[in-house]
Amino acid sequence: MSEKTKTVNGGGRREAPLKIMSGFLELAFRIRDRQQIDSPNIGVMHGHPGLGKSYSSIYARNRLNGVLIEVFDSWRRRDFVLALLAELGVTAPKGTITELSDQAIMLLQDNPRRPLIVDEADKLVDHNIIELLRGIADRAKVPVLLVGEENLPAKLARFDRVHSRVGGWYAAPPCDLEDCRKLANLFLPGVEITDELLAEVRRKGDGRARRIVSSLNDMAEWARTTGVRKLDLGAYTGEMNIEATPKMRGARLVGRDA
Repeated sequence: MSEKTKTVNGGGRREAPLKIMSGFLELAFRIRDRQQIDSPNIGVMHGHPGLGKSYSSIYARNRLNGVLIEVFDSWRRRDFVLALLAELGVTAPKGTITELSDQAIMLLQDNPRRPLIVDEADKLVDHNIIELLRGIADRAKVPVLLVGEENLPAKLARFDRVHSRVGGWYAAPPCDLEDCRKLANLFLPGVEITDELLAEVRRKGDGRARRIVSSLNDMAEWARTTGVRKLDLGAYTGEMNIEATPKMRGARLVGRDA
């Protein structure tokens, strides 16, 4: 999907956001508009993969002119600071980690209401980068939004100086039927789909936007191929992206003594 469709929709078609997106944006406003500049300035969104957390990050960045960084597993402290400076418009930065961090802090301070959004923030904890971010957040006083998997709160609890600066937590919700309808309107234009079939798509996809979109893409292709313009539980015979991993057929695990 393109970045425009990722946000459902953050800059292209005028579609209402999914609940996870509006909820994350509300958290961003709460952290940004805190009454005291020294109040906790970190917000955390956490949840299972595929719920739409990354798309929500893009949506919030677009709405608030934020700085968005996606952390990679190979990153270490210097990689993080270099990526932050790149997002702030600095090309070919040089210096020690301390010098680079100071430069990033000064640039962030130019617009203290501009949020810094960090996706895949679990990796900051895993690779001992989280204290570096905490120091930058403390000195820059900007709103910081951490986005990660369901175990991110437990990971942050091990770092009291970070955990104590969290001013809001947001558990990413699964898609409900209304969210699924919004996705169907976007990915199945010109095709009618009943609530009953859409509810089955939601159930089999465990409410995860990524799986639901995958099913809707399969349905769009099936409708295009068959020419059917109304899909219901009886009419649709194509694929769905289901929660469980498909079982292997015609094969079995063999033990050492078998």
